[in-house]
Amino acid sequence: MLLCSNDNLIVKDTIYLVTICPNTEHVEIVCIGIGCVDNTLQGSYASLSELPTVIQGRITTLMITEQWGVPIDDVGVRINEDTFWIYN
Repeated sequence: MLLCSNDNLIVKDTIYLVTICPNTEHVEIVCIGIGCVDNTLQGSYASLSELPTVIQGRITTLMITEQWGVPIDDVGVRINEDTFWIYN
């Protein structure tokens, strides 16, 4: 899986696209990559607190970053206020 961000090329086997609805805190996760076969971590969640702890931690880390679009090794990248790529 290749992901381009600010002229940087990121190669990961599995990446999660996480979108959070700002009004309801509803979370949508789409798994992208070879590791998605038989992967149960995708779909809809009522809130961030329903996500696995590891994913919650990575999203929290990205939420406190000041620059969007800057990848953090082994964590992911924040695309905008409500959208994240999480590395697995």
